[in-house]
Amino acid sequence: MNRMKTEFLYHYNRKNGLSLRERLFAYMPRYAPLVAKFGGLANLRDVIPGLSQLSEKLLGLTSKRELPQWDSQPFRPEETSQKTAGPEVVLFADSFNTYFEPQVLRDGLTVLEAAGRRVIVPRAKNTRRKLCCGRTFLSSGLIDEAKLEAVRLLENLSPYVERGVPIVGLEPSCVFTIKDELPSLLPGPQAQKLADHVQLLEEYLITENDAGRLSLKFRTSEPEKVLLHGHCHQKAFDAMDCTIKLLESVPGIEVETIHSGCCGMAGSFGYQAEHYEVSMEMAELSLLPRIRQATANEHIAACGTSCRHQIEHGSGRSVRHLTLNNCYKLIISIVYIFIQVCYNTVFFILKRTGWCSWTISLLSNRIRRKSSIPNLKAKPPNCFSTRLFSLATVPNRAAFSGCFRQGCSSLHGRLQDDAGFQRAPAPFRLPPRCRAAWVR
Repeated sequence: MNRMKTEFLYHYNRKNGLSLRERLFAYMPRYAPLVAKFGGLANLRDVIPGLSQLSEKLLGLTSKRELPQWDSQPFRPEETSQKTAGPEVVLFADSFNTYFEPQVLRDGLTVLEAAGRRVIVPRAKNTRRKLCCGRTFLSSGLIDEAKLEAVRLLENLSPYVERGVPIVGLEPSCVFTIKDELPSLLPGPQAQKLADHVQLLEEYLITENDAGRLSLKFRTSEPEKVLLHGHCHQKAFDAMDCTIKLLESVPGIEVETIHSGCCGMAGSFGYQAEHYEVSMEMAELSLLPRIRQATANEHIAACGTSCRHQIEHGSGRSVRHLTLNNCYKLIISIVYIFIQVCYNTVFFILKRTGWCSWTISLLSNRIRRKSSIPNLKAKPPNCFSTRLFSLATVPNRAAFSGCFRQGCSSLHGRLQDDAGFQRAPAPFRLPPRCRAAWVR
């Protein structure tokens, strides 16, 4: 049925052309590296009021559902450790997890390296483009573009197949596109070998464990129950057993498979305005009612990225990939790095333009005319902000002056030497009394 749809869309689009919405979905792996650099701007669609309704009118993207959020730190092949000297394994980094949920790939990488494997994340030769299974092109009927991606896959992954290096992936739709669609796009023994060689991460881990070549030490924890929703590709290819077996191998984990059909997302289907209601009706048949009955101590797991988005949208519950861990630590780290970068950038600009010395001199003289801070006599920069600084006033001057002098003296001592203002050896932190005065 899927191939019949792809063939029909191929002929239909050749005659009628491709809409802008379909181009956005189909060519996502091509433009994703560029958009990821400006992920904050791309995510404004669901932040600024009215933009989602505008995108629905112009592009046909439903305003009732948030789009996947671009991650500011996509997964990079350089994140693999070069110190592990164990057996090699290739981790296929799919486009969905690379740019939207990179923590899934990072956790998969952590699991493989904890098992003593030397992980290789392949990339295309003679180019910086990442490898792609072609799933998005096939969903839009762009068979010629999918064949180009298939050729690149064969050229870059076949050497690992010949060497017998296992190739594993985390996104079921990408893994089974290679296993099922690749031999049809490029008939031949080479494509068939690659299709037979690619497998899901859980299939690889279970195979290695049964062969006695795997040693993973799990931390002990309280008994937990996991509600597992299977991706449609996993169900169609009877690949759910390995996922269940792997989860049950973790001490204290009880697995309950949710008896459900398709979650209703089906890739881009659930994001299309005309299909949103049908998408939610499919989820309401059995999946979402069981999720809403789950207690706070019952965790929800799904391997498909579309499945996770549908469950989170329909129930409000957070959903994990079976490898996902420490997500909150990652978010905190990103926020901390962002604050540090902004602080250092502003400080560097102030220092370079001479604002730092001039601002300290101006504020200290306005607060207390007889300040103990030496008069720096720094000439203010010739720009429009000069007048803004000259009109600046400090609130609660009496309460603030003493602690401000303490902070300015500290900053002045850190920055000034014989050659003028140099880089501070340590970040300047305003004293607590100073911050309290500003609040008052």
